Amino acid sequence: MATGIITKMAAADDGTPVFEIESSDRPERGSSGSPVLNEQDRVVGMYTWNEPKSDVAGLAISSAALATPCP
Repeated sequence: MATGIITKMAAADDGTPVFEIESSDRPERGSSGSPVLNEQDRVVGMYTWNEPKSDVAGLAISSAALATPCP
């Protein structure tokens, strides 16, 4: 398990809340869909992807966005 911090909160073009993660270990291929936990081990988001050439460890979708079912 890696530890990290949220470095930026933003919104995707469609308004979906997303955040950048700086982590002690870069997520590996196949990690998409993994939960992002806070210090109380509560799910605060879902890891989506990373840019290998970026300093940012990855992007995650906020759990608030995941709580709304798709139409």
